[in-house]
Amino acid sequence: MLADQWIIGSHTAHHLRLSECSNDQVNQELTVAKERLLQNLSIKDIILAFPFGDARSFSNDTIELAKQAGYSACLSSYGGENWPDQEYYLLKRIDIGSAHPTVQWKAGVHGLNLRDVVNQVKYRNIR
Repeated sequence: MLADQWIIGSHTAHHLRLSECSNDQVNQELTVAKERLLQNLSIKDIILAFPFGDARSFSNDTIELAKQAGYSACLSSYGGENWPDQEYYLLKRIDIGSAHPTVQWKAGVHGLNLRDVVNQVKYRNIR
């Protein structure tokens, strides 16, 4: 995957809801996961995707701990747009899940909603 230019990041060591953990637990989750990526894949510039990713899953404290642990950015999954001046520790991403066929997943990665495309084609064929 690295050879194909995929970006591999961290999702913590045990996928805990960080907002429900003590600062010591959060620090442990972050540092263990980061160390594993460094040791096993030699990845140094690591992005964190918050487990669960919704606004209740992390806090300002967890963001600060991620910065202190050396993560280069953090991703949520409650969607929205990112702008050039966006804070790197509050980046939004679209959760496309894992239950989609490959073509639907690939389309989602590129910002396409296949349902919208299908509906547009159907609408054109009706006229």
